[in-house]
Amino acid sequence: MPTHSHLVRQTLRLARVLPHCTASTRQVVAKRSLHCVRQNTGVKLGQHHVISSDIYNSIRTVTRYPPVSKVTVWKQSRRHRSVVTDSDSDVEHHENSRRNELKWGISRSPTYIKAHTNESTCNKAYTSKSGELVLDWQDGHRSAFHSLWLRDNCQCNECVHPDSFQKLSCIADIGLEHRIVGTPVIDSSESTATITWEDQHVGQYPLEWLREMCRDSKYRKADWRRSEPIHQWGKEFSDRLMSVDFSEYMKTDNTLYSSLHELHTTGIFLVRNIPTEGVVGPIAERIGPIRNTFYGNTWEVRYEPNPTNIASSSFSLPLHQDLQYFESPPGLQLLHCVSAAPGGLSEFIDGLAVINRMREEHPTEFETLVRLPVTYHYRSANEYRVFKEQIVKLNEDGSVKHLKYSPPWEAPSDLPNSEMTAFYSAYHLFTEMCRRDEFLMKFQLTPGDCVVFDNRRILHARTEFNPGFPRLLQGTYVDTCDFNSTYGTMRLRNKSL
Repeated sequence: MPTHSHLVRQTLRLARVLPHCTASTRQVVAKRSLHCVRQNTGVKLGQHHVISSDIYNSIRTVTRYPPVSKVTVWKQSRRHRSVVTDSDSDVEHHENSRRNELKWGISRSPTYIKAHTNESTCNKAYTSKSGELVLDWQDGHRSAFHSLWLRDNCQCNECVHPDSFQKLSCIADIGLEHRIVGTPVIDSSESTATITWEDQHVGQYPLEWLREMCRDSKYRKADWRRSEPIHQWGKEFSDRLMSVDFSEYMKTDNTLYSSLHELHTTGIFLVRNIPTEGVVGPIAERIGPIRNTFYGNTWEVRYEPNPTNIASSSFSLPLHQDLQYFESPPGLQLLHCVSAAPGGLSEFIDGLAVINRMREEHPTEFETLVRLPVTYHYRSANEYRVFKEQIVKLNEDGSVKHLKYSPPWEAPSDLPNSEMTAFYSAYHLFTEMCRRDEFLMKFQLTPGDCVVFDNRRILHARTEFNPGFPRLLQGTYVDTCDFNSTYGTMRLRNKSL
């Protein structure tokens, strides 16, 4: 019979290569881990087993999940048994499959360990006078959920497809008159809250999911893009700009994850030691699908004597963001330096830092940029694109969502004369602030470097260069939603929130 330590090692090995899924998933396990549970505990509770905390905490040393006193291991569904394997070749195959699933944000419903922590342990559930479901958690937090929201977001198999996790009904099918009947039931062994509705529908809600969905909870994972700290930077950031090795970036998920975390936090990082040209596409595809534009999947920036785009000249290129004449510009931009020329320094500023400073010091001008739109256009023999939008777009909570700033591609303004003075005053101030030395980071991209940055946040520029040298950059784009999918999936897998 396999020893306890051998089974734990097998559990950890297989746990690393199986895909993770939803936010409520604590840890994926395989048949061997169930065997480990049965051999070392002998405690059965219906459809699941309770394993000792020492086994779980052995797993925790690798997964970084919090220590707990009790862990429930759910049986593996028949549909996913084929995922579990013993051979090294199959392990390698499933590790590659996991990378693809993380890359494209695919999720599954495998067996998992569910940790019972204070955050997801409910002491009391009741209905308020206004009809809300109120939950008192063991850590002292209180959550309140509107009855319509609960009915619309019921998590039972009749309301949410068990495999795709997509809703099977909408509020128009359900109606607007819904009242909780009786007392909500908390099942500690199943970690669920069960509610009976006036129409006799029985709703089921995982407790951990309810805790995550609590609107005033710091544990809510659905809002990670807004809740995770953002680091705004200026000139001094050039000494702390993150760079990663090309080989490590392409081969290891840990390096990819740290790179994407940096991209979310600061908006920029470098990939270095790229051995050859033509790899900007694969670098981008580690993040998500390439955004195809009329420039193609990938494109080149090289000197042209009679350019149709100012980027192909040898002149300095002012601070801007790419493709602002698109209704939805690409979220990420990648520029790989294949060959350099004297001059041609790359310049970057954190537009978020500039606009938030402007908001503090010049609120009237800030509000003008939020209110009044700018028209951007692109004209060539085969393309004519026009789009109008404000320079500053806000989130629903009033924070800055993104910027839209690209002077070389501005069209003549069609604002009424009564708004011209206010607009140009605000626009002039923002441009002047962007040019301040305190915000400007500049460095020389050398052959083998690729800069990856947030095209909705970071403004970039280039100084004049000597056209007698074959300067060549290769570039591509990735959409924000694809970055969010990859980073969000890896974040839930790598972090215990």
